[in-house]
Amino acid sequence: MTVPTQQVARRGFVAGFTSRTIAYCIDAVVITTTFSIMGAVVSSLATLLDRDGPTVDGAGRAVVLGVGVLAVAATYELLGWWLFGKTVGKLVMGLRVVREDGGRPRFLQSVIRVIGYGISAAAFMMGFVWILFDGRRRAWHDHMARTYVVYDWDARPRALLDLGDDEAIRPWV
Repeated sequence: MTVPTQQVARRGFVAGFTSRTIAYCIDAVVITTTFSIMGAVVSSLATLLDRDGPTVDGAGRAVVLGVGVLAVAATYELLGWWLFGKTVGKLVMGLRVVREDGGRPRFLQSVIRVIGYGISAAAFMMGFVWILFDGRRRAWHDHMARTYVVYDWDARPRALLDLGDDEAIRPWV
């Protein structure tokens, strides 16, 4: 049985390029803010403890900052997908990452997705642009991890519209 292009495994309709890009931008703000706060805390602790730390030149500082941002971003994305099926950006945009059977991604799938994000970005962002050409709107990292990004609010459209039905009010039962 072939899954229709727009519908995936009982969890909703696949999300498009624009909504995924906006979610990504929101996540970038969250990651940058988190990293900035972490940097301020570390700097304050170093000052409080009267530690100067090693002297790092401009190029070394850029490498340390880059690795730090990548570590925060990878951890944020990995935990968001694995624990909740979404990040803050996807939550705001009404999106969810799902496995091919509609469930939340497993830990290894989330790890593969994080690695795939790096590959998608390293290839001049072509892995993300691939969403525009893929019939099921999957980026390279989606193919690698066997995941989809779907509109979360569309997962149970009948239950959302039929409020008179007992099961629509209590969909978890």
